[in-house]
Amino acid sequence: MKISRVWFLRVVLFFFCWVSVQNITLAHGGGEEQIKLREAGPYILTVWTSSQDLSGDLHVTVAVSDLENNLILDASVIVTIGFENGDILSIREATTLQSSNKFRYETDFKDVESGVYQVTVIVDRTDQKGVVSFKMEHDYEENVKYNITYPLIVSLVLLSLFGLFVYRRRLTLNQ
Repeated sequence: MKISRVWFLRVVLFFFCWVSVQNITLAHGGGEEQIKLREAGPYILTVWTSSQDLSGDLHVTVAVSDLENNLILDASVIVTIGFENGDILSIREATTLQSSNKFRYETDFKDVESGVYQVTVIVDRTDQKGVVSFKMEHDYEENVKYNITYPLIVSLVLLSLFGLFVYRRRLTLNQ
């Protein structure tokens, strides 16, 4: 079976792209579970947060169901991030429009500094309100070298192995 250089370079390029965007794709719909099936008024809430490497962005995902565990997809979900002393840093609406599977509410907070924050989630639907709060540590990697170096090293190793394979193949064909 003959392996062409173009095919191999396509595989290496795909792998490099996959590794470099991995954090972006994993952010939607998951992350670190902060609240699990907590009753908040007439709702049951589960909340995940995910810190984006390098950017400082904070992604928040909220699952909302009623007390009978039926998903609720038409509520207003407001997420507030504040400091421990009560000062509010940012308020955002979480929607199902940003959600990758449309069954959860999601929102992003841009350029949030590393630190400990008080997060409050308010769910409001037909005059029924549920509120849940929790403390969380937002910490993200600021090391650009690691995020670029890892895929680069893997790509170079794969290219070297391919080069060795081609070199040995030429030696055997010349004999």
